[in-house]
Amino acid sequence: MIQKYQQGVDACIKAIQIDASFQLAKNNLAWAVSERDKVVAVILEQEKSCARQAHGKFLF
Repeated sequence: MIQKYQQGVDACIKAIQIDASFQLAKNNLAWAVSERDKVVAVILEQEKSCARQAHGKFLF
């Protein structure tokens, strides 16, 4: 999923490089970066949760 967002980000950046006034590409870039960051945040939180659960099992 992250790869798809990154491909969208890359495409928007390329479109903006071609035409700096391309407002749709700017809007889509902002959206894609925001959504990608949300996904990354969820993944990091899940990894922390898994690490805490695994650590807790060793304490008992």
